[in-house]
Amino acid sequence: MCTYPLCLWEKLLALLGLLKLQTSELVIFSSGFILLSLLYQLPYLGWLIRLLALSLGVGAIFYFVRKSWPRLTAPSR
Repeated sequence: MCTYPLCLWEKLLALLGLLKLQTSELVIFSSGFILLSLLYQLPYLGWLIRLLALSLGVGAIFYFVRKSWPRLTAPSR
């Protein structure tokens, strides 16, 4: 599963063509987290970026639960 900072940063690096370098997920996640933290500090857009990140995160949780529901509710053997 892909967390939002990780996906955001991977897509940004892919657009720039820099994803060809071998990087660890920890580096990508950390840099995406720092990028989002900096974007949250923008005076008038910070709250909108937080709202967007929150809604995408909640949507990802709902998507995961919906896709995994048969496996989550299956009787254990």
